[in-house]
Amino acid sequence: MPILPLSVADAGKYTFAGNIPSTPNVSFSLDCNAPKHILWDVLTRSVEDGGGMKVLAEGRAGSVWPIAKDGARVFAFDVNDEIVTIDPKHPYVWTWRVIATKVPLFRGVTGSLIIVDGPGGKDTCTIKCVGCFDNRVPACMIQFVLKFLVLGKPLVTKAQAEFAAEGEFPAKYKGPKPPPK
Repeated sequence: MPILPLSVADAGKYTFAGNIPSTPNVSFSLDCNAPKHILWDVLTRSVEDGGGMKVLAEGRAGSVWPIAKDGARVFAFDVNDEIVTIDPKHPYVWTWRVIATKVPLFRGVTGSLIIVDGPGGKDTCTIKCVGCFDNRVPACMIQFVLKFLVLGKPLVTKAQAEFAAEGEFPAKYKGPKPPPK
């Protein structure tokens, strides 16, 4: 699973939190009964639209997604001040680097959320998370919190509910039509 490299435009611009290990120490995956563009939209939805992302600084052009732009600075889920790396060639990969965090479980992180086609055909997807955490608690605790309380299960549950109730393009959907493959 890729952790996208930091853009040259962002290198040296920020000081990132923690002493990040060179290899991932936290990972999980979770299947979702909704297409990947809906789960991606739920992941990257702004606070104003009922999501967890507050944009602190706009990113650069090149992404088809409203918030998910390379170099965007976001305050994510009320806990992390982070820089986002997005490569238009990989429209469902969100790499983040923490500048500051309120989370007592770790000091810093570089991680990626990747959404791929799921095992059940076009209307399913799988979210995968891989991260290099400067952890204060065992990595298994961070994995549990991310998978079941913060990212995985809450995002999957919301995406599945929107897809079941409203179909391929829920009312809150802000992404491109048609969505990237």
